[in-house]
Amino acid sequence: MNARPRPVRPRNPRSAARKPLGSLRDQADASGLENLEHRSRLLMEAARVGGVGGWEMNFGTGMISWTPEMRRIMQLPADTDQISVERSFNFYTEASRSIVREAFNATLARGTPYDLVLECITGAGSRIWVREVCRAVMRRGRLISVVGFTQDITEQRRLAGLLNDIGVKERARIGADLHDGLGQELTGLSLLLGSLATRAAQEGSTLAAELRELSLLASKSIETVREIAHGLFPLKLGHVGFREVLRRLARSLRSTFGVQVSLRFQGEAAHMPVGETAENLYRIAQEAVANAVKHGRAKHVALRVTANGTRVIFTASDDGTGIDLESHTDGMGLQIMRYRTRMLGGLLDVQRGSAGGTRLRCVMPRSVHLHETSQTRLRAP
Repeated sequence: MNARPRPVRPRNPRSAARKPLGSLRDQADASGLENLEHRSRLLMEAARVGGVGGWEMNFGTGMISWTPEMRRIMQLPADTDQISVERSFNFYTEASRSIVREAFNATLARGTPYDLVLECITGAGSRIWVREVCRAVMRRGRLISVVGFTQDITEQRRLAGLLNDIGVKERARIGADLHDGLGQELTGLSLLLGSLATRAAQEGSTLAAELRELSLLASKSIETVREIAHGLFPLKLGHVGFREVLRRLARSLRSTFGVQVSLRFQGEAAHMPVGETAENLYRIAQEAVANAVKHGRAKHVALRVTANGTRVIFTASDDGTGIDLESHTDGMGLQIMRYRTRMLGGLLDVQRGSAGGTRLRCVMPRSVHLHETSQTRLRAP
């Protein structure tokens, strides 16, 4: 005969209260500390895998604290926990230093964030490229801290440079095919239609007028193809220089859009942008003026170029209706201009003008190559 099972008494809900309060607190503290350590390890591993270092400025001491990954990126000793703001600027090359200093001061003064690609020299003397994002920490309308994140993008930049070179060559090939292939075929078609129109007129045919119109349409198509082809070719500065190329752009804009374009250059001719900087700055100027005319309905555009041995400052101001920053932030044209500027280590700022219109300001290193690598060794700052 089976024994009757003993009834299970319900657990006294107050039994837990019999444990010492200190014991429960110790268990909770240990669990919380373990979770905190676990999250810290995850964050540190994510930073290591992603190659992202962090830093924060302490307003009380004026010092910048660096994370371990930040020290690794900048090739500094493990005991380098803090560094002064002024000394931190010494890790940037001369051209990048002036740009990041301007952006950082804007963050301190107005809380303006920035996202820049900059060239640095590490503590071991290696030349690297980094992407640096900086944000202001506000509390009740007051700036209490500045935090930033830095990622080593040297290899990505090298690959981007190689892809850019391939893209330039491919665009040049397509431009040549359009100019020498389709353009020549359209020229032949236009001449043939013109000849047929002349013969039809001599014979008294009613098709003469239609053939003449087709010939004119083919001629207009030739001009369109040539404009597209020339736009695909890389900018040639070998014989005329950046100043003359920008003057030609101004003349073209006057004849095409009927707007007044004024030009002003400051700085020696030898300091004007060259290479990829000149190419991208020219494209930015094209886009800025096109936006001013098409979207802002501007009648006058003022272009200014100021250059020295390390950097170029380009500004474009117009008298149009002014840009709507909220609706145009994600516009394709503005995104492309920001991308061109960022990839060359520059700073782009677009604002409504104080007297109306739009003001674009672009600061770039005078000369830079996208395919530069980190193999160059320099003297540590």
